[in-house]
Amino acid sequence: MTVVLLLVSTPVMTVADASQVPDLAALVALTSLVDPALEVDATATSAPTAGRYTAGTWEVPVYGSATIGSDPGEIYLAHAGVSYYFRDQISVSLEAVGGTTIGDNTGTATGLDVLWRWHFLQHGRWSLFAEGGAGFLYTSRSFKSKATHFNFSPQVGAGARLQISDTLDLMGGVRWHHISNADIDGRPRNIGFDGPMLYGGAVIAF
Repeated sequence: MTVVLLLVSTPVMTVADASQVPDLAALVALTSLVDPALEVDATATSAPTAGRYTAGTWEVPVYGSATIGSDPGEIYLAHAGVSYYFRDQISVSLEAVGGTTIGDNTGTATGLDVLWRWHFLQHGRWSLFAEGGAGFLYTSRSFKSKATHFNFSPQVGAGARLQISDTLDLMGGVRWHHISNADIDGRPRNIGFDGPMLYGGAVIAF
């Protein structure tokens, strides 16, 4: 409407005096000053804000787990570590573990795991991920009779996360948990153990 009023109010120019024809760009700029609502919002073309699971970000996972095997025996562990996203949706995590084992012999357990997580599906505040990795577990007493105190612990599974604030997510999942020593002290002492690991806790993003 402002443009129409300006054009109507402009004196009628003769064809011979073409130098007096109003410049269209100047008129558009003038209308922007008169009516700011006509200005183009520069933020509309800016890049979207980076979200969760983007390359270069760090997280701190803290959670507890319980492994109940098909053979008699249970493992209860606390996990805490640091994760780094080397690609969007894919992270590597170094996690310290500690807790107790209840088997042929009950004792304390400590160890270290390296895990990869891939957030393959995101919807709103939810994310589903697949994960896998391996580490080692040292028990104060042999978990199974005649087994070694030191064992490897490969794991693979899946889980979900729910974002509840800008820096905090809830996390839970299930893994297949295997424990054996890869025959480092002979096959008779390689007493393997398998079972589902259920876990839950939180992830702090920064």
